[in-house]
Amino acid sequence: VEELPAPSAAEACDVAAQAAVTCELSGEGRDKLRSLLVAGPGLAIRRWAAPGLLVLLGVFAQNLGLYTSTRRYVAAMDAISPTSSNGVADSALAALTAEAKADSASAD
Repeated sequence: VEELPAPSAAEACDVAAQAAVTCELSGEGRDKLRSLLVAGPGLAIRRWAAPGLLVLLGVFAQNLGLYTSTRRYVAAMDAISPTSSNGVADSALAALTAEAKADSASAD
């Protein structure tokens, strides 16, 4: 593996200024800058791909849980609702439907 030449101080500062990072030209800072120059623009995409996918997976799991729990809650409320056993809701719905039909007939 051949060693890449270190960028000059002017080149390193130009690249750092374009990337909006602090320009440190000594020791560890120079090594980090060199690794950024060698890695290219695909590095940022690869670095954020896994966390981005994990966030999307988390949002999907949250929505699935919300959907499932809401469905179970509605089913439980329907099962214990007193209106489902004595027909009050059915008669109220029938009355509203009849009223809506009467209104639409009178509008014609």
